[in-house]
Amino acid sequence: MKYFGRLTISRCNSKSSSSVLVSDPVPSDVLMDIISRLPAKSVGKCRCVCKFWALILGLPEFEELFLSKSLSRPRQFLFAAVIDDPGAVPFFTSQPPHQIQNPPLVWVTPHHTYLPAGGLSKISQPVRGWVCIEDGTGMFVVCNPITGEYVILPTLKEKMMIWVKMSLGYDPVDKQFKVLCSTWSPFNSLSIPAEHYVLTLGEQMVWRTIECCRPIRHLVQGGDGICINGLLYYMAESNNYQDIFIVCFDTRFEKLSFINKPDGMWPVGLESRLVNHKGQLGIMQCSNPNRIDGHATSFCLWLLQGGGTEWTKHISQLPFLWWNLAGETELGIVGIRAGTCELVLSPRFLSGRPIYLFYFDLERNIVTSVGIQGFEGVNSNILLAYCFVDYVENLKLI
Repeated sequence: MKYFGRLTISRCNSKSSSSVLVSDPVPSDVLMDIISRLPAKSVGKCRCVCKFWALILGLPEFEELFLSKSLSRPRQFLFAAVIDDPGAVPFFTSQPPHQIQNPPLVWVTPHHTYLPAGGLSKISQPVRGWVCIEDGTGMFVVCNPITGEYVILPTLKEKMMIWVKMSLGYDPVDKQFKVLCSTWSPFNSLSIPAEHYVLTLGEQMVWRTIECCRPIRHLVQGGDGICINGLLYYMAESNNYQDIFIVCFDTRFEKLSFINKPDGMWPVGLESRLVNHKGQLGIMQCSNPNRIDGHATSFCLWLLQGGGTEWTKHISQLPFLWWNLAGETELGIVGIRAGTCELVLSPRFLSGRPIYLFYFDLERNIVTSVGIQGFEGVNSNILLAYCFVDYVENLKLI
């Protein structure tokens, strides 16, 4: 670690007009370690203290240190809202509750990103603090909600009159972010394979073709893709929904492979989601396949075992008082909290003050509600709310 010299602080003595200079050598590694324990917004303020701090806190070494500290802390929630304001994307982060209340209550921290045009239309699962956004005009960008930075992805020439699905992944070996793009035409039969491309984020962003011999389409009902240990998964279908499977994209070797769905899996509806359960790929389904509310009775979790060849089934019954908690509120599956068996459910719309999330312990069949406050400053014309679990702050510049 390099040492950049002394930190000089000028302090004014209130009893006299003289200034006292206090000089104390602060090694850069000590300064990094101290500030890396602060929230991202506090780090931004620290960068404004002096040029020395701005230099130290802008180093790639500090960005990696800050991310490692974020990964070791309790994971946050990330909220994003689609509002009636083109170009504005309000993001919010919240820490897990620190004290026991009835129910627990946490506050959100606002972050704002401004896109060139169109606002937010769709947003992918966060990967190491970054997200992939499709705006209202069909433009795709990769964004860091904490810093507000974004990069516009190059447009595919083949994009005319086709459907496009983009997913963000991360290669932990070469430490690279990559975007997988699948395109297909709604006018073609399922016998015609979709086309697949990959792009590495960096200075030279060029789409590369990925070979795939199987005719597939992204399955909308299966939700977004999920990246686990360098493998990007998403649900797909062929033969007019008769053949449903999971696509696995290796971000390092840029290869596609396929995983068969579990035998006896419930019908794939709008509330079927791929989840990360302690580093294992899982499929989470509700007894009500297309709407989760107080009428739901149970959840089913399929976990991939045996090196990706076998599935195990776990059914968890909702408690008797579930209706009293959820009622008619339309909920969505967020995911499973890292290192736990707690399934998180969130409301579809940011209505009500506060907003309540539900933690469902899949082992003990216990539901806990957590109140989230701080959305009062958002435009009232909220069209849709996105909520993501296990979000980590990343200060790395795009």
